[in-house]
Amino acid sequence: KKIFTHYPEYQREVSSMTELKIKTLSMQLAEKDEQLAEQKEQLAEKDEQLTAYKAELANKNAELIALKKQYGLL
Repeated sequence: KKIFTHYPEYQREVSSMTELKIKTLSMQLAEKDEQLAEQKEQLAEKDEQLTAYKAELANKNAELIALKKQYGLL
């Protein structure tokens, strides 16, 4: 990075071609934060799906109770 400080286009190119072997603690934390954010997003989506399924189930139960009453099963 120091070699190409005056040439940012070269610095970007070299950085993109080389794989970072040593990761600092801040880099590791940033990766973990990204993973955690992705997992939280996935959980939020699953929670939305679960809420929708619960609402659908409640509607089906209400329909079932209405049909049972109609046919005198309750």
